[in-house]
Amino acid sequence: MRCALDSMSGHRALQCTEGCMKRFSHGYVGAHSSRLNGSTRREIARAGWLTAARRISFRKRLEELRRSLDELRPTDADVRPSRRRSNRMIQRRAFVAGMAAMMAAGSSRDAQSLSATYRLGILAEGSAVADITGPSPRASTIRELLGRLRELGYRYGDNLWTEVRSAEGRIDRFQQIAMDLVQAKPSAVVVTSNRAAMAMKEATNSIPIVMAGISDPIGFNLVPMLSKPGGNLTGITLDTGPEFAAKRLELLKELSPSVRRVAYFIPTLVWLERPGGKAIQEAASALGMTLLPIVVTTREELDAAAAAIRSPRADALLVEAYVFSWVERRRFSEFALSNRIPAMFGNREIVEAGGLLSYTTDFNTVYRRAAEYVDTIFKGAKPGDLPIEQPSRFQFAVNLKTAKSLGIAIPQSLLVRADEVIQ
Repeated sequence: MRCALDSMSGHRALQCTEGCMKRFSHGYVGAHSSRLNGSTRREIARAGWLTAARRISFRKRLEELRRSLDELRPTDADVRPSRRRSNRMIQRRAFVAGMAAMMAAGSSRDAQSLSATYRLGILAEGSAVADITGPSPRASTIRELLGRLRELGYRYGDNLWTEVRSAEGRIDRFQQIAMDLVQAKPSAVVVTSNRAAMAMKEATNSIPIVMAGISDPIGFNLVPMLSKPGGNLTGITLDTGPEFAAKRLELLKELSPSVRRVAYFIPTLVWLERPGGKAIQEAASALGMTLLPIVVTTREELDAAAAAIRSPRADALLVEAYVFSWVERRRFSEFALSNRIPAMFGNREIVEAGGLLSYTTDFNTVYRRAAEYVDTIFKGAKPGDLPIEQPSRFQFAVNLKTAKSLGIAIPQSLLVRADEVIQ
């Protein structure tokens, strides 16, 4: 594009140059960008043009400049060849000034638009894929995860995408879907269960893995220690020590002081050898209670458990937090109600589905914290250097409608401590 200043009289060229400089002070650019020099940069900075230049996009500045220069094209009467060389110097400086403003104004914005796009993998065990897919999924935990990432500056569909996989309760599929997820080359993977964590660890030793609410990662040979996990795993564990285990039994005791025998639904007998299982047994012994462990991992086992809690008769039911109890939460709540037994659950969602009590980790907070781990890893941190955290926030929920159906009066001392009371 040839500038109109090339053919103007000296006085006219100065006037138009001044006009062009004013335009450039608002971010317009020219075609002579390669002639930028240091002194011009300093002049621009002193003039304070860069702040104004940041307001206009690259494309808009270029188009506006072209239109402005077209409007300034002179008539033949204005042409004085003897002044053309001088005018070209004035025109050159104006263009250079505008280009400097554009480069400085666009640098930070261009850095954002050209920043890396991250692909976050999510590997679940029991959730339906449809419930954990999209920018605002139905599963509250994944919704909290993505919501926190949005607060941290990640925009779904712009610089953040998700690769979602779930076994949907079929644990035999884990190895296959974990390998499939690795093939998608995610920047990091959030795993939502112990089985998911073990499957991902076996599938990759390079992709960062963030655990969200995993129990006993040391006992399951996921990491050697919590303070420095090493390898490619980090995140938040469900393990909270014996105080948490004792609290659930204490709440049951406060609800019904005559409780002695407690049916304890768990995913495997090996659980009794894990820190959580050992803590429960110690708490029960200290409270004068006897635990009746029952493995319940299928609908058939849940149906058979009805006979198991009647001989000997259990006074209360404690259901551990594990995937099957969450997936079949409505069946578990109906089981307790049909067997007329007060129950404490490890998942708040079971109380929403009709269970009586729950004292649990605040899983929404856990997943928000997992998002912060993801952010730290995206920014360059190595997962093996990030200590695994334990949750510090818990929720106590009471379903008064279920209590009424069971003929149980909830003591006021429990109601005032409840974080959620379902009417």
